[in-house]
Amino acid sequence: MTRDPWRPGAEAIRHASWLEVRPVTTIPPELLPLLGRGEAEVIALAEAIVATEVVLDERAARAVALARGLKIIGTAGLLVPAKPRGLIPAVRPWLERMQRKGMRYSQRFVEEFFRQLGE
Repeated sequence: MTRDPWRPGAEAIRHASWLEVRPVTTIPPELLPLLGRGEAEVIALAEAIVATEVVLDERAARAVALARGLKIIGTAGLLVPAKPRGLIPAVRPWLERMQRKGMRYSQRFVEEFFRQLGE
């Protein structure tokens, strides 16, 4: 994703000091027919480093990760702990911005997400 400099946030991600880049040395061959390369790499790395959670949004990738015993969180879910920690005053503007930038969520998901958050 960050190889495409035109993508929103790509430059900031590339220079973020709090991120650690780890190479994926082996992708289980059974993943590639099921998923895109990026999703397969995320799952392979999560398994290699025994991650506690993995961030995935694609439905197929989430299903594969769950079947492999990984705990998943979506991009929208990353916003949830930011509010009580005082990092953001509300989740709604951030999720709406993500949608404007191309993230797709069903209306049902969005309504339930905001209902659960009380927004």
